Amino acid sequence: MKPWHTFSLLLSVVIAVPLFSHGGVGEDPDRYIHDWTYSHFGSRHVQYDTHTGELLLVGEISHGMDYYSSAGGFWWCGFGAYQSSPILSFLMREATLEYHDRAGYYPTGLSGAYVDHDAYSVIPLKALPNQRTFVNTSSGSTDYPDDYRSIPTGNLEFFLYQSHSGGFNIAVMNDGIQQELLSGEGFGDGSSNRDNGVRNHIAFRAYLPLPQEKLRVTGFLNQLSAAYDTEHIPGL
Repeated sequence: MKPWHTFSLLLSVVIAVPLFSHGGVGEDPDRYIHDWTYSHFGSRHVQYDTHTGELLLVGEISHGMDYYSSAGGFWWCGFGAYQSSPILSFLMREATLEYHDRAGYYPTGLSGAYVDHDAYSVIPLKALPNQRTFVNTSSGSTDYPDDYRSIPTGNLEFFLYQSHSGGFNIAVMNDGIQQELLSGEGFGDGSSNRDNGVRNHIAFRAYLPLPQEKLRVTGFLNQLSAAYDTEHIPGL
């Protein structure tokens, strides 16, 4: 199936699904918030539970990643263009402001601008039971699944990040990946950034409970709705 046809089918589904899901009798009609991101001919479904703070991200299989050697070393790839998901931007920004100064919030070893809450929004991710991560086994060839093998994910630290004027990116720290690599693995297409040296099935969760003051703006608005207080980055 051609990429444009696949996208048109996905778009028709998105249009058919309301932004706020409605459950059974007695359920809070705006408990779950849904949104999507799209890039690289792949779409990702975003679902946030306003009661529990659980965020679910589910998308395509074999999402390829490049290696970045700075800021602690991690594998990354684009996850959606700037403003492609205002809801996800809101959740990431507010969660970063709420939790950035708590021990263990950022992935181990991540450094530089990525841990500056005035520069980046970052949320840690956990793999869902059906998530799988793969490393490239054949330098210079990146055909999935032939050139990959699955690795354990228990020691992997995944995260999502976004600069305040840029797109979404998904990443995993290299330390955990490095522990699973055998000799000659993880080189991807052979370039300096080891393009597609790691691939992931997009199936992740995060736990981002937010104060009621912030969550009330995620519900339906009416004529009594009021502005809420948040923290602006310098200059804005």
